[in-house]
Amino acid sequence: MSSAMGGPCCCWIKPSRFRDLTLLFTWSGFTLARSAVGRLRVIALYEGISLLLLMGIGMPLKYLAGQPMGVRILGWVHGVLFVIFCLALLRAARERRWGLRRMATVFIAGFLPTGSFWVDPSLKREELSLTDEPTGT
Repeated sequence: MSSAMGGPCCCWIKPSRFRDLTLLFTWSGFTLARSAVGRLRVIALYEGISLLLLMGIGMPLKYLAGQPMGVRILGWVHGVLFVIFCLALLRAARERRWGLRRMATVFIAGFLPTGSFWVDPSLKREELSLTDEPTGT
């Protein structure tokens, strides 16, 4: 299966139905995230998925099945992604001159299991507004 951009698709989403999400899951999608807000969106997506995996798979394996290895692996991956998320947030906030309220909203969304997905539409609108702005010559 290939994406709408012609690159390999590493997920099960059909490009014709979910074109925007597919771009985030393809290798070619990384080249599309050229702005700091676009990179933040991609990282927030992966960070949100890692948190859901940690809470939905790792924690039940540890506490219900007595298998702590899931939390060790998924916790480590999520921790690394969360640090990268925080750095991407700082960069986007600095580049776009966000106020404390906007930064706090995105940061708190990173703590909630589905928060990254709830804040994504507003980040997408801001990313799209970047392409609509004149380049200023």
